[in-house]
Amino acid sequence: GGTNIDTGLPQLTPLKAPAGSAVINPLTTLLDAYIKVHSGSISITDASESIAASFGLVLPFGTNFTTYNPLAGTTSASEHAQEIAAQIATLVNLASGSNSTVADAVFQKLATTVNGSNIDLSNAATITTLLTGVSNADTTAITRIAENNLSIHNASNLDEISAIQAGLG
Repeated sequence: GGTNIDTGLPQLTPLKAPAGSAVINPLTTLLDAYIKVHSGSISITDASESIAASFGLVLPFGTNFTTYNPLAGTTSASEHAQEIAAQIATLVNLASGSNSTVADAVFQKLATTVNGSNIDLSNAATITTLLTGVSNADTTAITRIAENNLSIHNASNLDEISAIQAGLG
């Protein structure tokens, strides 16, 4: 519930974060799912580093995804982190609609994919793999996710990313 602060649209996908988190966004939701996939046997720091490596993110020294807010930053690294957060949100929102069960399943599947290797959320084959067995998204939906995520990737600033997301609402 609530309102997405960067798009102004209603937040339909439930966002989560590990207990004690200072922020909540798609990256903390992925972090929460990743920790659950590992049955809680991985630290928040190690989980954050694995997720960051899978998306080519660089976290500021001494932070993890429970304390890092990419919207508060002004660096290219924070812009890239918001790009990835927006791509994750686009994937989950378009694959699940407002179905929180499907949204949770997509986050869980994405969490199982995190292994330090590059995950490209603008690649239709990657999206198909992520959604197989957890979403009824068809080829048209997968293409829409890929195209919008590519537009997010190609955006030159946070305002453009927010505008792309707002256009999906």
